[in-house]
Amino acid sequence: EVQEMIEGAPGDYRDEILVFNKLARLLRAKRFRRGSISFDKVEVKFHINYYGKPLDVYFKESKEAHQLIDEVMLLANRKVAEYIGKPKQNEKVKTFVYRVHDEPDLEKLNTFSKFIKRYGYHINLANNKEIASSMNQLLEEVKGKTEQNVIENLAIRSMAKAVYDTKNIGHYGLAFEYYTHFTSL
Repeated sequence: EVQEMIEGAPGDYRDEILVFNKLARLLRAKRFRRGSISFDKVEVKFHINYYGKPLDVYFKESKEAHQLIDEVMLLANRKVAEYIGKPKQNEKVKTFVYRVHDEPDLEKLNTFSKFIKRYGYHINLANNKEIASSMNQLLEEVKGKTEQNVIENLAIRSMAKAVYDTKNIGHYGLAFEYYTHFTSL
């Protein structure tokens, strides 16, 4: 229903939803300007019958309504992590569980870079900001092409894995200094 309202249909709280969607777009744009990587993969889903037997496979597209929810959850996770993790005046940092994502491993990225050159693509490995920017450009370039799935999967595998930790090192993939993951628990 929310997606339909975003696309112009009438509905309860439509004006409020449109304001939220505008804010979500701004948050998303700001996140990408700061170096967030867009790993928006197409999800494979199954239609399942009453007995749990798969009947059909389909691809779930991430639309604006999904992105609105994602941005609000990211904001909530970030703000809670900042509130707890940033020490106040004359206070020491509290123990907290962060969702952290280390900077990329250049060896893995070099291997990935050599692989994608076979397809005519490249990524800039000059620094972390350039890596994120060129990775986003690459992911946009491969959309809809036969090599999209393999390149997206290998791009994800070339990055460090996000983990939970009490030591905050930030979240490279989201370009957040403070991040936790309570909204997905």
